[in-house]
Amino acid sequence: MNLDDTIVALSSAAPRPQTAAVSIVRLSGAGTFGLLGKLFPGCLAGGRRRLGRGTLEVKGLSLPVVVYSFIAPHSYTGQDMAELHIPAAGCVIQAVLEILLSGARQAQPGEFTWRAYLNGRMDLTQAESVAQIVSGASAAQVAAAEKLLAGNLSEAIAEIRREILDVLSRIEAGLDFADEEITLIAPEQAADALLAITARLTNLLDTAIRYERMIDLPCAGIAGAVNAGKSTLVNALLGRGRSMVSGRRATTRDVLAEILSLEGLDCVLFDCAGLAEGPCPEDPLDELAQQAARSALAGADAVLFCVDLSKDNLSEDQAIYSLLAHQRPLAVAAQCDRVETAAEAGRLRRLRQAFGCEFLPVSAHTGRGLTSLKTALRDTLAGSEPNTEGADQRIAINRRHRQILTDAAAELAEAEAEIRQRNEEIAAMMLRAAWTRLGGIEREDVAETVLDQIFSRFCVGK
Repeated sequence: MNLDDTIVALSSAAPRPQTAAVSIVRLSGAGTFGLLGKLFPGCLAGGRRRLGRGTLEVKGLSLPVVVYSFIAPHSYTGQDMAELHIPAAGCVIQAVLEILLSGARQAQPGEFTWRAYLNGRMDLTQAESVAQIVSGASAAQVAAAEKLLAGNLSEAIAEIRREILDVLSRIEAGLDFADEEITLIAPEQAADALLAITARLTNLLDTAIRYERMIDLPCAGIAGAVNAGKSTLVNALLGRGRSMVSGRRATTRDVLAEILSLEGLDCVLFDCAGLAEGPCPEDPLDELAQQAARSALAGADAVLFCVDLSKDNLSEDQAIYSLLAHQRPLAVAAQCDRVETAAEAGRLRRLRQAFGCEFLPVSAHTGRGLTSLKTALRDTLAGSEPNTEGADQRIAINRRHRQILTDAAAELAEAEAEIRQRNEEIAAMMLRAAWTRLGGIEREDVAETVLDQIFSRFCVGK
């Protein structure tokens, strides 16, 4: 792959058959503005105006085209780059691409982001997050990828590396002046500093890296009417308070996501606003909460549908279930502790008749049915995992990050132990190894095979 070539690709979704849409065609490379100057004479004043409008003759049609230009190095790829926004049908867009390919070549999967990485426009974790945002199956996964794209993990790693380098430089300077009575850092001080750095690195494994895990895990959402007991059930499944619980209606407005560990499988479990039947609420916040909830549930791999077993009027629940029936949700008779034991069988039978499926009685307060619900959820997710080969690739890349952090933490712990035993030379060697290893997360010493694996997951045009 020659990264100096001028490349072109469709970077938006292809219009559906027999429909027209605004498509985005992307170009990058030294010949970008020269090619556009030939196709749109006078459109780009001086060849490098940031916004221009022109027309393109394609199959006897005069297409209006908006041209956005980005001058190197201030572009996504770090090269001269342009985007053409063209309202047309899919067959016409393909004809446009054929015209552009007369002066450029077809971009390879992920080549735009690859160029951005090689030209220093982003680090490797941010490049990975671009692919994860594009392929995210739920709002929770996209939000997690956006956190990586923002550079939070990279910034934390860079700060840790600076702290390691500071301790290392003092130790090595002390070794250089070993014959003189000069102490740049006392062994106890160095050991305590390394202990603190190791703690920060370990914390990353438990916090920031969690976002990366979310991206690749299957998603399960809890749905139901307002006050069906969803948030209480989420907290019970997680074993801790994650969602706010209140007797007031519509307490939950945002989509709250957390990792739930099942036997042999983890998933992202999310709680969202209770669904409402009928038209959208008048309150703008309630309307946004409803939209967020329906969007999140539409992308879920599994849905838990909750009905309050003590509830008498089921009309609202039936209307909500009709929105979810195509996803074949797991039916949960929540808050079964609020029903007398003698009346429970009759109420479960009533639910089965109303919804046409079996309900699992569950109590978040007593813990009844939680184990059975987790087993049913695990079995559902295990049977719905798409594209096993692609999932294995994504998991392997996440392992790369976790393995680097784990190995670096181990090297820092060993360096601390060596310092306390006054083995400064060995400690310095371990510190340099940890510093170098952490560089592999961002940019340095990344094997070409790892890069190939990362960018092979991209689609063309990204």
